Amino acid sequence: MDHPPSAMSHSVRTVGAEISFSLFNRTTRSVALTQAGLFARLRPVLMSSIPYLTSMIVFAMAPMGTLKINTSRLAFSFCCRS
Repeated sequence: MDHPPSAMSHSVRTVGAEISFSLFNRTTRSVALTQAGLFARLRPVLMSSIPYLTSMIVFAMAPMGTLKINTSRLAFSFCCRS
């Protein structure tokens, strides 16, 4: 980065004030994303995956394959013959 730490710190504080919540937990020794910051970072990825997840759910719910039913001839004659 070409920005001094004080400028970055000021930018992070300004963004947090503008959006009314903190994106980072900052201490003198570390910086970590808050849950809101993590969500803000992951939101574009999650939003772009919705069409794929939807198509997977639709595919998973569609009936497919062969259904085999073992029964006696007598039971078949009572329930399956018209």
